[in-house]
Amino acid sequence: MTSRFLQLLTLLPMALAGTVQYPEVIPGQGLPSLESLGLTSEELWTKPLPEIEHGKLVARFEPFCSFPDRAYTSANDLRACYNYLNSLGSTPCEIDPDHVVVMCVTGGATVYGASLVGHRTSSSCENVAKGLLWVLQGCTRSDQSCAGSAAAYGNGDLEVFGAASGYC
Repeated sequence: MTSRFLQLLTLLPMALAGTVQYPEVIPGQGLPSLESLGLTSEELWTKPLPEIEHGKLVARFEPFCSFPDRAYTSANDLRACYNYLNSLGSTPCEIDPDHVVVMCVTGGATVYGASLVGHRTSSSCENVAKGLLWVLQGCTRSDQSCAGSAAAYGNGDLEVFGAASGYC
């Protein structure tokens, strides 16, 4: 009996492997659905960040990482949104003036975009993702929490901000 129990116990990790539930990745208004892209939340949650040489992402304005503790969220949550936005490639991420736009929500994180110039601005979603990557690389604390803002890659007019849902 005991040996049969131990045999079954060794199968437990394999049985549980298929039961991991990943929070839904919710695109911002007007952005493509995961289904239309052939993606799943699990893929976005489990895909690692790319390795970027230090100094390869150049800020277009002074990035900011110093926020109150309540702004911080899991870097893993923000990583899932990075992977979603990056998967959109050249799809435009457009921001109207005087509006903060939700670009992605998952887990306890929200990624926002804002125009810094008082008129409509746009960058490829892939370049918005690169701004979020700067936040992930430059603002993640030792406890793996993260909050910060940076410009979309190559566009100092569009700010991307990753933080805890409900902070803004």
